[in-house]
Amino acid sequence: MRKKYLVGILLCGLMMLASCRLTKNVPEGSYLLNRATVKVNGEGVDTETLKSYIRPRPNFKVFGIWRLQLHLYNMAGTDSTKWINRQLRNVGDAPVLFSEQEARSVATKMEKALSNKGYIHASVDVKTAFKKKKANVTYQVSLNNPYRVRNFSLVCLDDSIQKEIGKDTVVLKINKGMLFDSDAIDQYREEVASYLRQKGYYRLTKESLYFIADSAYKTHEVDL
Repeated sequence: MRKKYLVGILLCGLMMLASCRLTKNVPEGSYLLNRATVKVNGEGVDTETLKSYIRPRPNFKVFGIWRLQLHLYNMAGTDSTKWINRQLRNVGDAPVLFSEQEARSVATKMEKALSNKGYIHASVDVKTAFKKKKANVTYQVSLNNPYRVRNFSLVCLDDSIQKEIGKDTVVLKINKGMLFDSDAIDQYREEVASYLRQKGYYRLTKESLYFIADSAYKTHEVDL
């Protein structure tokens, strides 16, 4: 009997949550950020990495299907003097609203991240579909041809340092044909600087090493 009673309460609670419209607290003229997806027309780029730039994110879904916290927030009344309303607002999440300016900012950050990975001319278009006060956003990524390293040379004005770097296998991390990945190159600078500090050049930092990239005419290759 007790189990049936608990099941009944649970079912009633679920019905109440289901009856609350997701857009109940979405102001007139605004849209709930219902979905944000990334589509890439090409290979070689991790879609999940690009998704990490999406801010804000749509309201969290329990098990990927149910916006429990948004439902709880919507169940609260407008009278803030009532304890139940305050509790529902505290445990719930306010609706995340779509912002065209924020979406464009996300696209710009994605383009910069892709440029750092060698996709210098990549573009990200924001496509938005509106329906019943909800907005579904798609970030359409066009990679275009990436830039790759054609030649790599290391120049040092100090012969002793040149010899030390020559012994260092970290030099091999910059290879012909690899993507012109500025993040990887920056990491390389840090590793070389760290190696040299271990060899006694204590004041040397990665800022002491810099790279010059010369792109070959009408190609997608750089001499580094």
